[in-house]
Amino acid sequence: MELTSDHLSKLDEMITLLSISDDLTIAFVRCNEPVLCHALDNEIRQRVSNEIFIYDIRMNTDSTNLIQILQGVIQSDLYDAQKNKKIVFFVFGLDDAIEKKNQEGRSEALMQLNMMREEFLNINHTIILWINSASLSMILKEAQDFFSWRTTVFEFDLERKEQVEMVADFGETDLQFLDKGELDERWDYYTGLLKEYQDKGIEDASKFADWNYNLGMIKLLKGFADDALKYFEESVRYSDKLSDKEKISNTLGVFGMAYSHLGQVEKAIEYSKKALVISKEIGDRRGEGNHLRSLGNAYSDQGQVEKAIEYHKKALVISREIWDRRGEGANLGNLGIDYSDLGQIEKAIEYYEEALVIAREIGDRRGEGKSLGNLGTAYGRLGQVKIAIKSVEKALVIAKEIGDRRGEGKRLGNLGNAYSDLGQVEKAIDYYEKALVISKEIGDRRGEGIHLGSLGIAYSNLGQVKKAIEYYEKALVIAKEIGDRRGEGTDLGNLGNAYSDLGQVEKAIDYYEQALVIAKEIGNRQGEGNNLGNLGLAYSDLGQVEKAIEYNKKALVISREIGDRRGEGNALGNLGNAYSHLGWIEKAIEYHEKALVITREIGSRRNEGAHLGNLGLAYSHLGQVEKAIEYYEQALMIGKEIKDPRIINLCEENLKSIKS
Repeated sequence: MELTSDHLSKLDEMITLLSISDDLTIAFVRCNEPVLCHALDNEIRQRVSNEIFIYDIRMNTDSTNLIQILQGVIQSDLYDAQKNKKIVFFVFGLDDAIEKKNQEGRSEALMQLNMMREEFLNINHTIILWINSASLSMILKEAQDFFSWRTTVFEFDLERKEQVEMVADFGETDLQFLDKGELDERWDYYTGLLKEYQDKGIEDASKFADWNYNLGMIKLLKGFADDALKYFEESVRYSDKLSDKEKISNTLGVFGMAYSHLGQVEKAIEYSKKALVISKEIGDRRGEGNHLRSLGNAYSDQGQVEKAIEYHKKALVISREIWDRRGEGANLGNLGIDYSDLGQIEKAIEYYEEALVIAREIGDRRGEGKSLGNLGTAYGRLGQVKIAIKSVEKALVIAKEIGDRRGEGKRLGNLGNAYSDLGQVEKAIDYYEKALVISKEIGDRRGEGIHLGSLGIAYSNLGQVKKAIEYYEKALVIAKEIGDRRGEGTDLGNLGNAYSDLGQVEKAIDYYEQALVIAKEIGNRQGEGNNLGNLGLAYSDLGQVEKAIEYNKKALVISREIGDRRGEGNALGNLGNAYSHLGWIEKAIEYHEKALVITREIGSRRNEGAHLGNLGLAYSHLGQVEKAIEYYEQALMIGKEIKDPRIINLCEENLKSIKS
């Protein structure tokens, strides 16, 4: 292959180092592609052959002690014969050697590097270690003392369009940073390679497994999870031929992710469990941790948050045991999301902040942005919207700096949510539209559907319900096209809310029932509870209060079973309203007070204002005017604080009425 100007510039630096060093010098060459490594090696040898003798050293799982190998070489006849030249050691195979683990799951080769580094001082030559990115990551985790002692790193990459590599872990690869055009280029590249090999009658099971895996990942990133599954099936088929259990486990893991995207959470759990079994069998602790994390995410999607926490904590333990700092940060972030789902926002923030510290320590910019985005969402839920906006804006800056278009779209959506919470709906719409543009540009159909739904909610908040319906229907079409059952249920629920706002309650009920069916089919307990609550509100609007109470009680049971404090508060508030309709005001007050306690515990300022307003209305019905005014004024204060026009208008009207 032809080396680029960037490659040659770095080679010049490297050769200068080889020429001027007179004693022990250690450098790493980080190169992932064999074809590039071979070209670099050849170029160096050609350019230094007259002055420098390059002594090749091969490491493997049977030969892991580098200092011992070097000491043996120095006593060899070949070494003595080359003493008239400068000698440089090129070390190959460390990538394989570090895979040999001791009983504690630590790499023997890296432990020896760390423990015996002083003995390297007796090697008065330059040592160049050729490694890949995965090995460099392990060295940074398990041999930090050796790495920071006296080493330099020369990093070489193929141009993006030339790269051919197996994507090791969905969410941690360069694929997800590509825009639509670049993903299309990569798609053409991999399909072209497959066709070229097949046309020549060549079957390379290893390459076919990798290329099909990558093609599946591209489909998944573009939102076509159903199509992705076909490529993952091919990847597993070829991996089976190789009996490569690690590849099989990795691919089964992304099967789980694809099914999660499709809303088929039970299937996602099934595949993630299969992947987990294989990882345990082959002693792949990193894979085990990844699959535990995926299972936690799947249970979170089902609304089984306590179970999600159990799996995410197990994954966290493993990431700490194997010094996987990036994995540790991801698991802390997931636990933050879990506790946020339980309404324990302060605890969620603690986890997000821990994840943020790790991301900054290891220089993980993407992880830093994700943690800042999560913190923004959490502060938004606490009603601290200005802090939320600052946090998300920092995350947005990072996404732009590292070229993470998908992350940029998410952060724009987060900002839209924050400004919506402030009552600045027009500004929120501006952010949602920018996020929508990015989703379309990078081919992220799932993200496109989410942002269309957000626009629908925004227009609904402006009272433009018919326009909201247009957006919900577009989002619904996308969800059905890509097989996103969870998204389909969300869009149906939003359509139900819209038709309820238009007074078309029967039509709203039809949509809620469709959404409820989907929630039950995919095991989304949280969605099931939400839709039962919506049906309760709808039947209350129809005057069928007994039926409304029945639905809200079912919603309350589910929210308590899965630990959904926010859902529990909503169900209690809805029951309070229902009993108020029946004239059972004391019972209504009892439910509203319970709901108020929960909303204060979880820091939901918007719902706190709503429950205070409901209590004001209840005491007004009892003729306890002073108490009613007290609650209305508290609700009004919150409404002004979070700039919610609905709470403000309702409280001002009721206060005006009650005081006149």
